[in-house]
Amino acid sequence: MSEGMTRRDLARAAALVPLAAVRGTAAGSAVTVGLIGSGGRGTFDASLLVKNPNARLVALCDIFDDRIERARKNIPIENPKVYKDYHELLASDVDAVIIATPVFLHPEHFEAAVKAGKNIYIEKPAGLNVEGCRRVMRAANAADRKLNIAFGFQQRYGQGYLKARKLVADGAIGKIHMAHAHWIKGAYSETPLPLPRNYEEKMRQWTVWKDWFGDIIVETYCHGIDVLNWFLDAHPVKAYGAGGRTVEKRGDISDHCDVTFTYADNVQAVLTGSQIAPPLFRSVNEQFYGAKGVIETAREYWTHYRGRNDTVTEKSPREITIDSLETFIRNIQNGTPENTGVRTAESTLTAIMGRMAIDEKREITWDEVSPSAEDGFIPLFDGKTLDGWDGDPALWSVENGAIVGSTDKHPIQENTFLIYRQKFSDLVLRFDIKLRNHNSGVQFRSEVLPHWVCSGYQADASEVGDHSAWGNLYEEKGRGRDLMKTPDEGWQKVKSLVRHGDWNSYEVFAQGNRIKLTLNGVETIDLTDDKAKEGVIALQLHAGIPMRVEFRNIRLKPLR
Repeated sequence: MSEGMTRRDLARAAALVPLAAVRGTAAGSAVTVGLIGSGGRGTFDASLLVKNPNARLVALCDIFDDRIERARKNIPIENPKVYKDYHELLASDVDAVIIATPVFLHPEHFEAAVKAGKNIYIEKPAGLNVEGCRRVMRAANAADRKLNIAFGFQQRYGQGYLKARKLVADGAIGKIHMAHAHWIKGAYSETPLPLPRNYEEKMRQWTVWKDWFGDIIVETYCHGIDVLNWFLDAHPVKAYGAGGRTVEKRGDISDHCDVTFTYADNVQAVLTGSQIAPPLFRSVNEQFYGAKGVIETAREYWTHYRGRNDTVTEKSPREITIDSLETFIRNIQNGTPENTGVRTAESTLTAIMGRMAIDEKREITWDEVSPSAEDGFIPLFDGKTLDGWDGDPALWSVENGAIVGSTDKHPIQENTFLIYRQKFSDLVLRFDIKLRNHNSGVQFRSEVLPHWVCSGYQADASEVGDHSAWGNLYEEKGRGRDLMKTPDEGWQKVKSLVRHGDWNSYEVFAQGNRIKLTLNGVETIDLTDDKAKEGVIALQLHAGIPMRVEFRNIRLKPLR
């Protein structure tokens, strides 16, 4: 986009999308909730939820009658509706659902809840394999942006974790050089269980079978892995590790592991997980080592090591699951939903990388599990270097697996581009973009001009309030917005979908004279235009106020 715009400060939590109206229930009234999966974790979540005066648990669902009865006894709830089929609960008039079912069912149940138009709180992880995670990502991207979608990574909402994360983001410990995550406790059995003879018997043992549980690193240690990704603001590029089964006799799950994840700039994070400590011992925490200090986080406390004999520790005021459920209900009531499906899937895929490294006894790269590894697509960015790209080196760099463009230190007088020099004609182009402020976008079928300047079609992005340009098609150094039906054709369709200050997923389709744009799963542009049939891909930095933009998962599928 080439028009100058005023700057807009972004101070919103990741993935929050404010709305003009509250969906499902009037502001101030209690949110009605149904529980799908009335086992141990579901009952625990529901027992905390009913203490919130802004929520009302009205329905229970499970395939086992005894679990329904146990839940009714353990949850202070009167006369809930009872379902054996989760589809029937989803067809009811509840505002929201808590899903606490076996891991292998998460993608199916999440997808169904999205299609039913429910606000969703679903326990982690996203799934037990790569395809399950991709299914969750597709459903999350296609979800109505009025829906509040949260996964059970409670650390993201814990008051101590949020304070510690802000300190790290503000540079209190300097650049992180190393990180550790520990999940060590005693939770094993040396008494084998009888082999299940049918579906029902295996359902009652699902936590000890890899093909339903995902193994301990995916189902349990993913908590610490999610914190690593959160504080390092990235996913790792590779993983290697070891693990196995020393004491545990139930099912086929592992009971310990050690995995090293390597992030951008060779920052390594080590996960140590064990179920075979004695019952008297428990060590579940994360540590982040910077140039100026160390931050340690845990569910019960957080500590800042500021200097020799200078340590500050603060206890968590309450169980952090209360924080996560309270935030879930508050977001629904306030009309400020979040959608954490993609980031949850990325943390789950990180855990799957670790499991693969252990099982296959080799190094596993992110590309092997990446959601961008779709059929027929080729990566244009390797996550590490700017190989294949050409632009002003003072403005473009790679940080945490993303291409970063910034004019904070080097103001520019004219729009400039990072150019992928190969030309493409008919294509599907997909990428993620995070824009701090001002204007940016991605050019396609564009012409290269001198001094890293381009002209041509652009999938637009901007952070300028009600006159933003997300979802628009723009022609740089040409007709501008005039090639659309209206100047804000795309933006009007996605006002409530944009994840301000966070990652947004774009798709460009260009075949012959037809061009389509899709933002966060919603088609914003579908038109025909004959001006350009071939050209380069290019990423934009806009002249004017200091700005910053990031791009990742850039991949392209040539169409024949």
